[in-house]
Amino acid sequence: MTRWDPFGLQQDHPVEGWSAIPEVERVTVLGDPIINEVFVGLPSFGSPGGFNGPAEYEFIGHLVGDKYVHNYNPFPRFRENNQPSVQQQPPSSVPAQNPPQPVSNPVPAVAPQVVNDAIIQVQFLPMDQSTNRRDLQPGDIFVSHYGYWGDLTPDTNSQRWRGSRGNQLTVDSLAISNNVASQYRLASGGPVYVNGIFVGNYDDTAPETNTIDAFDPFYQLPQNWGGAMRNGAFVINGSGTVW
Repeated sequence: MTRWDPFGLQQDHPVEGWSAIPEVERVTVLGDPIINEVFVGLPSFGSPGGFNGPAEYEFIGHLVGDKYVHNYNPFPRFRENNQPSVQQQPPSSVPAQNPPQPVSNPVPAVAPQVVNDAIIQVQFLPMDQSTNRRDLQPGDIFVSHYGYWGDLTPDTNSQRWRGSRGNQLTVDSLAISNNVASQYRLASGGPVYVNGIFVGNYDDTAPETNTIDAFDPFYQLPQNWGGAMRNGAFVINGSGTVW
């Protein structure tokens, strides 16, 4: 039997049986210097020569020291388009989604007027509370309250929330003397303004002259509360104008 020894490493040795191990001298082979970075590839058989043609190598990785770094990216990123984008105008037949609106003058916001009960409103009137009904001068009007528990001049109508005409009284009701209602032309059941501020409604008649009383069924003011509005310090009407 002839053994193939293309590198000439095998020497003649006696045949000692199939189990014998031949003794061969050590051979030292000198290689190239150590390369820190080596590109590693696989042969590609896609050349025109096919399997019979020369092999082509496609590098898919490389060695850095003793570590293998793979270059293959299964999801390559497409090249970015760094050209500035230009927005195309829609066709003229397509209506605009947000057409420009004509600019109009804004309407100024008007703060709502806070309207309190009549018993609260009368406390803002220009009164001299250091006086009483006996100190009234011509043209003065005395402001007070009625219908509360312990009223010095009680009446059954106000206790049942009824006005002098059998009408229903509310927390906005005022009792006004006939001479005051006639002088300032106040309409029965209508609003009453003092210096342009709404005070209450003319729903009842005060027994005394020159008097405006606020209905106080919940006894919100002291029993002897009141004062005089001096002539020339106020304007009373049913329209809210001040003149």
